[in-house]
Order: sequence, then structure tokens, then C-alpha cells
Amino acid sequence: MSAYGKELMTRRGFLRYVALGAGATLFAACKPEVIERVVKETVEVEKIVKETVEVEGAVEVVEKVVTATPAPIKTKLIVNAYTPSEWTERSAEHPTVTNAPRILAENYKDVEPNLEVEWLRFVAPEGGSGDTYYSAWLDALVASGTAPDVVNPMHWVPIQKGYCLPIEEFLQQPSQFASQYSTWQDSFYPSVMKAARYADGHTYTAQVSDKIAGFEIGMMCNMDWFDTIGMDPPKTWTEQLAVGEALKEAGSSWIPWPNEAKEGCIWSLGLQLLPSIFQTHCPDMDTDGDMFVGAEECLPAFRAGTVGPLTPTMQAGWRQQKAVVDHWPDGWTSADLEVMWRQGQIGMRQTGGWEVTAQYSDPEIKFERILVPPPPVTSADIPEGNDPQSWTPGDGTLWDGALTLINGPDTAVMKITEERNTVLDAIHWLQWITEPENCAFLVNENEALVPAVKDAAIGPLWGELLRYQMPLYNYTIAYWGECLYFDATHYNEIRKLFVSWATGQMDDDTFFRRQHEETAAGADRYEESLA
Repeated sequence: MSAYGKELMTRRGFLRYVALGAGATLFAACKPEVIERVVKETVEVEKIVKETVEVEGAVEVVEKVVTATPAPIKTKLIVNAYTPSEWTERSAEHPTVTNAPRILAENYKDVEPNLEVEWLRFVAPEGGSGDTYYSAWLDALVASGTAPDVVNPMHWVPIQKGYCLPIEEFLQQPSQFASQYSTWQDSFYPSVMKAARYADGHTYTAQVSDKIAGFEIGMMCNMDWFDTIGMDPPKTWTEQLAVGEALKEAGSSWIPWPNEAKEGCIWSLGLQLLPSIFQTHCPDMDTDGDMFVGAEECLPAFRAGTVGPLTPTMQAGWRQQKAVVDHWPDGWTSADLEVMWRQGQIGMRQTGGWEVTAQYSDPEIKFERILVPPPPVTSADIPEGNDPQSWTPGDGTLWDGALTLINGPDTAVMKITEERNTVLDAIHWLQWITEPENCAFLVNENEALVPAVKDAAIGPLWGELLRYQMPLYNYTIAYWGECLYFDATHYNEIRKLFVSWATGQMDDDTFFRRQHEETAAGADRYEESLA
């Protein structure tokens, strides 16, 4: 057992103390409050001190045993994952409020009274997406020695960069807050933790929440416009394109997620088209047989020319992604799509679970709106599409294999905790927020995602959305397994190329060649990260 393992078993309930120098002596000349302060700061339970006293008119020096009161050290844990909002009340300016982390941190003081959680938020520039700015933000913190102890490792970024500690040793021990499980790992959905294993064989995350496979994104529909065009929200890819065409003809449009529009939103490609198109490649790519294709399995497939921007199947997906741009508003690279949506000019938008609460509770949005799953792509939609083997039950419950860490890990412990001696503090905090009731409380406050802890209840919004039937393919695959995300630089560069191509600044041959070059460079960097 490592030193961490032993300390996990012996340090609970003990406080840390400040030591007083061994030669310190208290004299009667000191003021009482000074003596009291010095005594309270000693580490020793008892201390013999010399003190002058008056006995029958004579002044004598006597030795006296003083019982000391230990003073605990306050430990600071800097947390970047699941941070509360700076505001505590909902308003028109801030329709989404996140108070659960703040409440859990306060309740945690009953367990660890000398631990203070300090929140460190990552906020992308207004109108920008985290994918574009997160990596540089974290690099700067690491370089300056001010990185968080616990981090949200967006899309594996800090893990790829070697900033994080493996935690499988702790996962194989019981959680001090969930004794009903033999090990901490047993409290999570097995499919989640199986997918959490990084390509180097280590596990870096204790997953708090996850997206549902096939429902990473959704379509928020402005029902006023659907009444205008006389159509229902789309249920297939063909219907999605037909709705887009009808909206454009009626003077409206549908939009990508506004935060990524200017940078290149390729959600349709990565989360609707390629998961279907790549099913024919997945049996060869899935080398470990877990039915989940990640970057480590995409790498050899790309090297072998099985997948990649120069293959006909992937090019078919890119061409479909480009086709949806015809349904976006004119000038979408410069227009304020968020304002257009809130003012009711837009008929449909791609959205993610993280903003659903804001969308439903925004008092400035007056039109009726509903959220539907992303329409699947099958052989009836495009020749390269594949039909699902089955469909979800549609009964409001999660199904076996629904969660597979499709968007990557959401917590990790940074290596800087070894220097700060806060490794165990970070582990205990993660155990606290992944206790089933705490996890449900944290995740369901805004229902951006669903809990990754198997006995944590899902929220009512997801219970309703899960009444839609979704396609179940044999293999789960997203950006990492699709040659779209070997690292953050790769992802950002190919999206820029997409904007140039979609706006007519680049021809097809140049686009696919440049895509291949950027993908090859990203694959090289990813392979180096595994060394």
C-alpha cells in the first residue's frame, strides 16, 4: 500500500497543528492575553512553564503545568470543477443559478472543519466557447504555480498535457461517504468508468455527471415558427433539413450553438452524422472490445487510412455538415445569433444540456419553446448512413450502457497537489460530491447532464426527455474516435477551416487536404502525449 493509502486509513478525524519552539518560556511579565495566545498555538498537550507568583508576601518562581489547546491549520483546496455561480439568485441577466456546490462545501465543514474550498472558475470570453480558450488559460496557471487542485479537464486537455494524477489506487478503496459499495469505483456506472480509462492505462477521473449517448445535444424549437410553417419538430435527419429549408423560405432560419458559430460549429457532423456513418468502421477500430471508440483507437485507424479527411465516408459527412449552413442566417459569421434567438427571429437552434435551464427560465424569451433530441441519421437519409440495431425504451429511464463518458472526464486531480500536500483533500472532496444523494443534488440543480453515479436519481427534465426513443447503435463514438479531436489545437484548427470552406473562401480539394494536414499534426501530438 502506498503512503497515500496508509494515510487514508489513519488521518481521518485528526487535525493538523502549528508547533511552538521547544525553548519557549512564559513569564509573568507577559500580558495574560499574550500568554493565552501563545499557549493556544502550541502543539504540545502539556507544557511546563515558569511563572512568578507571590506566596505569603514573597515573590517566588515556580514551575507550572499548562494544558495547551491545539490550533488547527486551515487547508485551502482550489476547485475548478463544478463551481457555483457568482450570483445566488435568478434574474433576467442571470437566469441560471448554481448554488449546490456552495451548499455542499458548507455541509462538508461538518466532516472536514479545517478545509476551505476556494472556487476557481474558467470563463470563456463573452461570445466564445471553452474549447477555444480553455487550454491556454490552464497552461498559464500551471506555469505560474496557481493551478487548481481539482480541475474540470475539458476534453482530456490537462490529462493529455501530463498535468494530472492517476487515481485508480483510490478508486479501488472504499469511499468514506458511500460505505454501501465495496469500492469507490463500484458506485459509478460501469460503462462510464470503463471509458474513463485513458490510453496510458490509468484512470484520472471520478465522474460526477455525463451526457446520454445519442443525446449530447438537442434541438430547441420556437413553436411560433413551427406553427407558421405548419410542421412538427424534426425526428429524422431528412426532416431536420426540410424544416431548415421551410424556415428559411418563411423568413427565419435555424442556427448552430451561438458560442461556436463564428469559430466553426460542427455538432451535426460529430454528434449526428459520423456516429452513424462510422458504424461500418467501428468493428475494426474497437480494439479493446468495449464498444466505445476513443482517440487511442482512432489513432491506428487514421494511420492505416481507414478513417480520416481523405476517406469517402468522412467526406460524405463533411458535405452534409456544409449543407446545413444553407439554412443558417445570412451573415452567420458576424450576426449576433443569441440576440436573434431571444427576440424570436429564429425557428430552431442547436443547444446543449448545460444551457437548458437558462433557456426555459429566461424571462425575456416570450415564445413557446420545446427541446427535442437530435434527429438520427439512417440509411433512409443518406447512402452512408447506418440503421440502429435497436431503440431506447422511451419509458423515462436510463438504459444499460446509456452513459459512456461520451464528452470526456469532468474531474481530475492536478499534480500540483503533491507539492501542496492536498492530494487526499482533493480525493475526499471528490468522494463527497460523488456520494449518491450529494451527486443527485449537485447535478440535478440545473439538469445540464445526468448523474454518473448509478444510484443517484435523475432529474425530472431528463425523465421527460428520455420518453423519446433514441437510436441504439452497436458502437458509441464521438469527436475523439472520429478524427475530429486528437487534441484541442487540432479541433480548433479544423473548425476554422470549416468556416473558410462553408463561406466559399476555400475549395473542396484544398479543404480536405488542409483537414488531413491538421489531423496528422494532431495525431502526432496525441501520440507524443502517450509516450
